[in-house]
Amino acid sequence: MKSIYPIYSLGELVTVEGGKRLPQGEKYAQKITKYPYLRVCDFVDGSIDETDLRFLSKETHFKIWQYTISHEDVYISIAGTIGLAGVVPKHLSNANLTENAAKLVIKDKNKLDQSYLVYYLNSLGQHQIKKQVNTTSQSKLALFRIDKIKIPLPSLEKQCQIAAILDKANSVRRKRKQAIKLTENLLRSQFLQMFGNPVQNPYGWELEKIGNLGKIITGNTPPRANRENYGDYIEWIKSDNITTPYHFLTSASEKLSYQGKRIARSVPPGSILVTCIAGSRNSIGKAALTDREVTFNQQINAIAPKKSVNPYFLYSHFFVAQHLVQAQLTDSIKGLVNKS
Repeated sequence: MKSIYPIYSLGELVTVEGGKRLPQGEKYAQKITKYPYLRVCDFVDGSIDETDLRFLSKETHFKIWQYTISHEDVYISIAGTIGLAGVVPKHLSNANLTENAAKLVIKDKNKLDQSYLVYYLNSLGQHQIKKQVNTTSQSKLALFRIDKIKIPLPSLEKQCQIAAILDKANSVRRKRKQAIKLTENLLRSQFLQMFGNPVQNPYGWELEKIGNLGKIITGNTPPRANRENYGDYIEWIKSDNITTPYHFLTSASEKLSYQGKRIARSVPPGSILVTCIAGSRNSIGKAALTDREVTFNQQINAIAPKKSVNPYFLYSHFFVAQHLVQAQLTDSIKGLVNKS
């Protein structure tokens, strides 16, 4: 559909600048300093999640001081989880930026609204971002390709109106998210009341290793060099499909062909998928049930329960005790669950 607004390339509206890897031999500061170092895992909901923020010493900061981002700029992730866009809070302005992200410096604020740009990149712009990603080696969004992304540009007044409407929608979404969190806490509380804390085991349940309750499978990635491995035959699940508050997998954006499925690893309905590799520790141990046959990548381990094991009961242990998985998960799923 043709846009009713003029179309611009981002390169006409912003200056794209990359972040910087820590200099060789440099480490994060052992204490909180005035110099945050923003990583892709800190990018959440168009802003910054400060729960696991890293900091630099004054000396390290000034070695890479030119790779900072202002609260007036827009960040976008270019490696790892690609295409996350947002704004840095004012109190974190001039934080150092990871090499896996770029900053977009708006050339003319009377022509392009910051919030409008963020909303566009996180929604309608995602399709273009994915088309610009280089997948011949490790997936990455090159800085010069960001310039090529097209954006419709209504008047500044209209941009601000659109952003304001989406701000209100975001507020409703956040309140809904808070309500879901309360529901989750209630579910966990009910489980603990019925079965007790899995670590303390106050009811004296017999304990069993997870490996004895089903088959554990680690996912993989069919070679991307052969595009015939990818198609529309079966979903290929990634860690972003294992997301709270959904207890079942969300739909995968990418699928494999029949040939790709033969190379990949799949599990049947009733299996549990667990994130075992992620950019943030908070994402490790997230779990979801399958209600269909799926394949999945190497960031995920799956458990296909034996017929004698109730998959919902097994899943509930991961839901309640994610912290145990974080403590015991390395290359394969380990740990103990209650056996009733």
